[in-house]
Amino acid sequence: MRWRGSTFCAVLVVLFIMTNSSSVRSQDRVEAASEAVGASVLNVRVGRNKGFTRIVFDWERRVEYTVNVEGRRVTVTFERNAEINVDRLKRNLPAGLINPSALNKAGNLVFSLEKEPTRDVRDLRVGNKIVVDIYEAKKPLKKASPKVKSKKLKKPKIRKVEPRPRQDPELAAKDGTLGKRSPPVGRSTLPTSLTTRLRTPKEEPESPQRQAEDIPPASVAELAVADADEPLASERPNTVPEPVGAKRLPEAVESVSEVAEPILEIAEKEEVKSPIRTPVSLVFDWSEPVGAAVFRRENFIWVIFDRRQLIDLAPLRAKGRPLIEKIEQLPFAAGTVLRMKTKPGINPKVSQSGFKWKLHFGRWPMEPNLPISLEITANDAGAPQLLFANAESFKIINVPDPEIGDMIRVAALPDPGKGIRLKRRYSEFQVLASSQGVALVPLSDEVEFANSRGKGLLVSTAGGLFVSAGSVERGASRRDPLIGERIFKPKAWMKGEGNDFIAARQAALRATAEVPAQIREKARLDFARFYFSRGLGAETLGILHVIAKANPRTMGRAEFLALRGAARLLANHVNDAKEDLSNPRLDRYREASLWRGFLNAKLGNWKEASENFRRGDSVLRTYPNPLQTIIGLERVEAALRVFDVGSATAWLDALKQNEENLRRDHRARLWYNQGLLARANRNLDGAKNFWNKAKRSGDLFNGVRSELALVDLGVKQEMLTPPQAIKRLERLRYQWRGDELELNILEKLGDYYLDKGDFKKGLARLRVAVSYFPRSQRIDDIARRMAKTFKQLYLEGGAERMQPLTALALYDEYRELTPAGSEGDEMIGRLADRLVGVDLLDRAVALLDHQIEFRLKGEKRAEAGTKLALVHLLNRKPKAALKALRTTFRPGLPQQTQDDRRRMRAKAMFELGKNKEAVGLLAGDVSTAADQLRADIYWRAQNYQEAAKVLQRLAGGPLREGKYDLTRAQRVLNWAVAMRLDKDEAGLKLARELYGPAMKNGPLGDAFRYIVIPKTTVTGDLEGISKRITEIDQFEAFLNNYRERLLQSAEKKKG
Repeated sequence: MRWRGSTFCAVLVVLFIMTNSSSVRSQDRVEAASEAVGASVLNVRVGRNKGFTRIVFDWERRVEYTVNVEGRRVTVTFERNAEINVDRLKRNLPAGLINPSALNKAGNLVFSLEKEPTRDVRDLRVGNKIVVDIYEAKKPLKKASPKVKSKKLKKPKIRKVEPRPRQDPELAAKDGTLGKRSPPVGRSTLPTSLTTRLRTPKEEPESPQRQAEDIPPASVAELAVADADEPLASERPNTVPEPVGAKRLPEAVESVSEVAEPILEIAEKEEVKSPIRTPVSLVFDWSEPVGAAVFRRENFIWVIFDRRQLIDLAPLRAKGRPLIEKIEQLPFAAGTVLRMKTKPGINPKVSQSGFKWKLHFGRWPMEPNLPISLEITANDAGAPQLLFANAESFKIINVPDPEIGDMIRVAALPDPGKGIRLKRRYSEFQVLASSQGVALVPLSDEVEFANSRGKGLLVSTAGGLFVSAGSVERGASRRDPLIGERIFKPKAWMKGEGNDFIAARQAALRATAEVPAQIREKARLDFARFYFSRGLGAETLGILHVIAKANPRTMGRAEFLALRGAARLLANHVNDAKEDLSNPRLDRYREASLWRGFLNAKLGNWKEASENFRRGDSVLRTYPNPLQTIIGLERVEAALRVFDVGSATAWLDALKQNEENLRRDHRARLWYNQGLLARANRNLDGAKNFWNKAKRSGDLFNGVRSELALVDLGVKQEMLTPPQAIKRLERLRYQWRGDELELNILEKLGDYYLDKGDFKKGLARLRVAVSYFPRSQRIDDIARRMAKTFKQLYLEGGAERMQPLTALALYDEYRELTPAGSEGDEMIGRLADRLVGVDLLDRAVALLDHQIEFRLKGEKRAEAGTKLALVHLLNRKPKAALKALRTTFRPGLPQQTQDDRRRMRAKAMFELGKNKEAVGLLAGDVSTAADQLRADIYWRAQNYQEAAKVLQRLAGGPLREGKYDLTRAQRVLNWAVAMRLDKDEAGLKLARELYGPAMKNGPLGDAFRYIVIPKTTVTGDLEGISKRITEIDQFEAFLNNYRERLLQSAEKKKG
């Protein structure tokens, strides 16, 4: 990995040197390349061209700027600070440009120089580059200004520049020039920013959307390594100046008089008449299926077939002469390789008819009819790979480029029209734009390019590509996410690897204190980077706070946001880090996926974390320790949480190579994760060994996690019982507090208590977990588990095994778990029934009152009111019973409910001494319950004659054989007692004759015989004894009957 990083840096330096203008000295090229490595050094290039001098400011990011010309002094103010090597620039300036300077004013770079009075200035933006041209101005037209009108600007000398697609995403230029290009035939070479100034008020400027519509923008990485001699004027500015309005016409006329003449002269000199030509088509007729590749590299069109054939070029040259300047066949044994040089802007389109391949040359871009989709995949170890989806070749051909001397790996495709729309550059290879096939230029010997059968063409390396995963097609319109910029360089920021941290820190501190005030901000930033590269988040935040306080504008810079967000994450300020790292301005950087994966891991979003990490693996591999260890351990855990065993294994193997040098907490976490991996691989003994090592490591956090894992494994293996597990976890509960680990312990404790049957403690532990961690994503699951347990207790009979008071106390403590709707109503009703059954009437009343007031409506409320009235009557509170009936009244109730409520009212009136009202309420009611209540009323009023009539109906007819059960025998006995108290001897004789045989052998036979015998044969107070025999039972008959019927109504409905 170290070799690869150094190779990559070397390639960047070489490419940077190649980009410099031919007018810049070679020594200065090297200096510029070395300075470009520093983030705060701005490279400035100077190009001498015929008629003007071009100065290019190579900004790495988009920077706003203004240009001000005051006499001889030209001043360019950039809204970002940087350093310029003024001495080197001074040596490269031509005569007439003197005294350059670069100053930092309030965080802005102010560059200025002096020019000759006869020279003028124009400027434009090309991507992130700022271009300033200083040219020799012509004398103003004599008295032309007053005569020039806006309508005359439509004369054909200045032709309107229409946007058109660039012919190729690669810019081309002649050697020895900077920014000078061969003009397209019949087109003006005026820069867009200048031609816009010459528009009449009637002409509308083209919108930025229209300008960008057909021009494939260069990605940031492509601009970073683009050739310096590319014609910058061919790139369109990112903004269009506001059109000159009618109110500003005098200024427009003035600008025409000053600028139009030299611009027009240049345009007239370069303008060439463009003859109208028809496209040229070349046909290659094969006798068998052949794969083809057609792509452009620099000034040549390459046409490659995967079958060897010597081609007669004479007819091709003759036919292609109007548009093709040169056609040659290169000697090559593995296929047919043709190279063609076309006129500027000419490219081929490819089609196929049978075995014939046709190339149609014309003025159109190099692009395919069916662009190949690029996708990022990963191998089993999680290493990134680049897949050209659904593109398979008969074979991969290695073609040497005689001009450059490198190797092009070409996949000639049999399917016509499949190719690569834009050229793409990566750190390890390039993909050339093509109208057919795939052409790849490897920059490293480790790059492999092969067919992936059934999938497409696959680019890979042994350790994974240095690319960030993402949808290539999504970014093709603006930027390629695989070519993200690197915003962090921790390996360079460490200021040397090794253990001598104190010396490195002292050196960084001295560098910060001793530098001049005007560059102290950069020194502070370097110091913050130093701390960051060492994994010290809190220290980094302290320095960044000082920087932001001294210059608040720094807080708006992308690097500052990224560095502060990453430092906050290292310092475990997760919510603050989320604010910084979620900023969309960081999307363009390759580190964004890595640190967002780290953030999601901290937040417990394991799926998102794993996806982010997979896209950032190539970046993490370049990080030094301890950053790689800190993030790598989170990477491993995220992979294990989503069961990505392959990625977890690969990263654990990488991390354990440095195990001896790890800090104690990192080593303990490594062992803990190795235990998780061993358990995932069913190596349980190995898992125990790793967790025991972590437990004994002295690191509290991972020791507690390992003990929890050991307890859980012991219970699953049935080597620990729930009580034993509870004992160990109760001790563990107080060793670590305040994060997800405590939540895990509480959750396990709650589960073990519930399994044991200790519902009170189990629900208590789960309630603590819910209240302590309300923002956890697992809280909803824990709450559902509590509700399910509560339902099992009070709806499915679990509470029946508890004492009634215990069941009531548990319900009161966790009343909030009562479900809404019918299930909750049934739960309360069941508990109330049980309380009534054990004569806990006041508690039953409280439950029913709460249910009626807050939960029930309509018919169910009336039914609950009837039950509440019954409980009040059982509790000897007739007034409360009447109130319950009155407050829950509702018309249209079922007849059964109406009858029950009327009988409740009659009983309450009777208890209040209103016998007539009570009997009146029972008029026409011949039910057993009504007769029981009537008998009670008559008995209390000592109207034994009426009572005897009612009791005779309740007793029913006599049995001819057998005996009465207890209930029937009691009714017969009560009837006999009423007749005895009424002194009805005839009735007693009849009862003795008809009911005596069946009562004789029954449970109340002796009492019946005593009551019905003639009075003359009995001594003592027969009436008094008879009254005492039946008084208690008779008083309770009505209520006992309703107690049994009403309190079981829920069970009957359920059945």
